[in-house]
Order: sequence, then C-alpha cells, then structure tokens
Amino acid sequence: MFTPPTPNKRVCSQQGFTQSKAGATASTGNWAPSLTQARKRSLGVSDATHFASASPSDKQASLSIDMNLERRNNATAGALSSCSSTSSTPPVTVLARGSVSAPKRMYPPQQRRSRNPGNLSLDLSQVDQVNLDPCTTATGGSKRRNDQAAVCSKLTDFLYIGGAVAAKNKSMLIQNGITHVINCAASVAPACFPDEFCYLNIRLRDHSSQDIARHFYSMFDFIERARECGGRIFLHCVKGISRSPTMAIAYLMWHKNIGMYKALDFVRQSRPIVDPNAGFIFQLTEWEQIHPEGRIKFQRTIVFRIEVAYANPNNSSSCNGAVTTKNPLFLGPLPSISESYFRNPAKDIGALCLIVACSDYMFVWCGTDVNENQVEAAESGAQILQRYEAFPAKCDTVRQGQEPVAFWDLVGDEI
Repeated sequence: MFTPPTPNKRVCSQQGFTQSKAGATASTGNWAPSLTQARKRSLGVSDATHFASASPSDKQASLSIDMNLERRNNATAGALSSCSSTSSTPPVTVLARGSVSAPKRMYPPQQRRSRNPGNLSLDLSQVDQVNLDPCTTATGGSKRRNDQAAVCSKLTDFLYIGGAVAAKNKSMLIQNGITHVINCAASVAPACFPDEFCYLNIRLRDHSSQDIARHFYSMFDFIERARECGGRIFLHCVKGISRSPTMAIAYLMWHKNIGMYKALDFVRQSRPIVDPNAGFIFQLTEWEQIHPEGRIKFQRTIVFRIEVAYANPNNSSSCNGAVTTKNPLFLGPLPSISESYFRNPAKDIGALCLIVACSDYMFVWCGTDVNENQVEAAESGAQILQRYEAFPAKCDTVRQGQEPVAFWDLVGDEI
C-alpha cells in the first residue's frame, strides 16, 4: 500500500516527483495529479513536462489555480502601490507563511500618576486657627440637645419652653411657677401631672407635612386666658427643638406683632438649640404674609373651615375655664368659595362647618350632617377670631338649607 508524502517534505528532483506521481496514480485515481501539481506550485517548483502530459481536466484545474493566485498577487500589489502614493508610510512587506513571526507591538511605558504632579504646596499660615467647642461638634451637639431637653427655658415672664424630660420634673415646674402646660407631642409624651396642672394636649408630628398652623388660634386662646389669670405656661414637645418652639414663635409673632425671623431669633436667645423643620418655617412665613400688620385684612370675604380637636379626653377638670373638652381647628383662609359652592347638589358639604365673614358681619354655617360638638366648636372658633383677628361682633349661626338673604349677599360674588 502506498503512503502519500507529508506536506512538509520537499520534492528536490524531477525523478522523485515522477515516482511520487506514479504511486499516487496507482492508488488514488484521477484527483491525485491535480493535488500534487497544486502542492508543487505552492512550493515554487515548476514541472513543464508533467504539465504537458497531464489530462485536460488536470490542465483546466491547474489553470484555474494559477489565475486565482495571479489575481491575488495583482490585488496585493495594487493596494500596496495606492498606500505608498497617498501616504508617506513605508509599504508593508508581506512575508511568506511560516517564515518569521509578527513583531510584538510596543507601547510606551505608562507614567505613574501622582496626586501632586506639579509639586504644589498649600500655605495655611493665613488661615485662622479655630478652637473646636465640644458643643459644636456632632457628638457635642447631640449631647447639648439631650441636656437642653431637661431645661425649662424662659422666654417671657409667663411663657417657658422645653422638652419631655423637663415636663416630667414636677419640682422644677413648681419652682418656676408653672400652672398650665401645652403638650405638643401628646401622642408620644402623655400628660404626667393632669391633677396638678391644666393641660392643652396637641398631637403633632415633627414632620414637614404636619399642618401645625391649624392649632395656632386655640393655642393663643389657651395662653392668653392663663396669662390673664396670673398663670405661667410651659410649652413642650419631646426635645424642645422644633414643635414647641414653632408654637412659641407663632404666639410671639401675634403677641409682639413682629416678623417670623425676629421671633425666631428671640426664642433662640433663650434656647439656642431651637431648629423648626422646613415645613414649620414655611407655615410661619405664610402666616406672616397673611397678617401683614398683625391682623387679617378684609379685602374680600374670608372663609375658615372649622374642625374639632378633643384636647383632653381623659381630663374633665376645667382649670379655671382655661380648657374645654373641644377645641376648634382652623383651616384657612380658604380660596375661591362662591354661591355655587353651597348650591351645587353634587358637592358633599353636609359634614362641614364654615365661618364666612366680611368686615361688617359673619356667619357660622353648619351642614346638615354636623353634630352638636361641631357646632359648639365652630361657635367657639368664631369667638376666638373676634378676639384675636378683630372679626365683626355681629355673628349668626345658620344651617344648610336655612340660609338668610344676607348670607347669599355675602357669598353672591365669587370670593
């Protein structure tokens, strides 16, 4: 059996080629001569004698291979000539396969980055030396807040503010002459001494979305009634930082007829840790805009919505009349309420209590579904507005569906 020569074996003479060809023809058939001729041409060996004696099919196959090789050589030469004509880059020499390996691509060494490549220097000789106060650091500030929570800070002769720790210190409250307590965090800090002091419990959250302004008028009334009878009021929340100072600032804005920032500075002089949240600051600023001269101006009909807050559900003592079991909450002034608002049957307003007022008279309007507690709170709210906003003294209570002509005259035009 004949063994074909290996691909790497070169044919060095015509005689060796003829013998290999004869053996291949005897064993493999007609395709072997063409394969042998292609191998010889790839190795650069010419054999004119064999090419002349080959069969027509072998000649055609050989001619096809030669034409393909010639086309590739022409294409390569054309590409190299075009590159040399359009660029100054020297032509690339195509080496035969297996002759040499491609050179490795060389990269310039990377420079190590430096934090200060220009050898820059920072002169700190002109910077003032700052002595850090332990109370101004984060840990020190937290410690100071905790310490201030136990302090009863005096704002005026009759008004104090503080935290829940101070509200639990009965001896300190008595020592400062406290008679009334406003608890602004009643949901988390319940009244500690309901039999010793008169309480106004307000459930507030220290969150920017909390509507704290609705409690201002009731808080004004509680403080003023206590002050008139010679009492002293302690206004507290949990830490005495945000909720209770906001209520104190609102009262001082009304009592002293000053702006929000002046009232804030006044409170911080007595209690430096005061820091109302952004929502409370916004509501205080809005309150100042509504009261440009300390009172609401009647440039149009004013409407308040009244809700009920049950301040002391567990305390039945009246405490010299300073506390009632029902306190009104004031939402407003409300915008754009007209006669169509009351006459439109599609609006479900039967559970509302509204105070509708102008500079001459006002009405307490009660829907068909309100109870007596709501009516009582709305009438109490009208009295508070008469006292702290100079609302007209003439006031009537009307029920839905029983409104007099004067009421429709008040809301006849869009307000």
